Amino acid sequence: MKLTSIQQDIMDEMYFVISFPKLMEAIHISSDDIRNNLLLLMNENLIDRMRFNQSVNDYILFENNFERISDQDYFVATKAGLLIMHSQS
Repeated sequence: MKLTSIQQDIMDEMYFVISFPKLMEAIHISSDDIRNNLLLLMNENLIDRMRFNQSVNDYILFENNFERISDQDYFVATKAGLLIMHSQS
């Protein structure tokens, strides 16, 4: 997969776990554009979507990609995503 410039900007923020609000602060495009690109990256298994679970005090994978991305969501690059990023730099 060839990443667009917006997807590259998003992926550059994915080396560590990042919340959706922090991602919106870092990437200066509309929230709908960010959401759409996050969905594309998730569908390509380049990033993981997570939610913080207080009962285990850790992030857990959130596999429902059909639910609207919200402020409770966190993201991080997968191994495949990191490989794509490094192959295109």
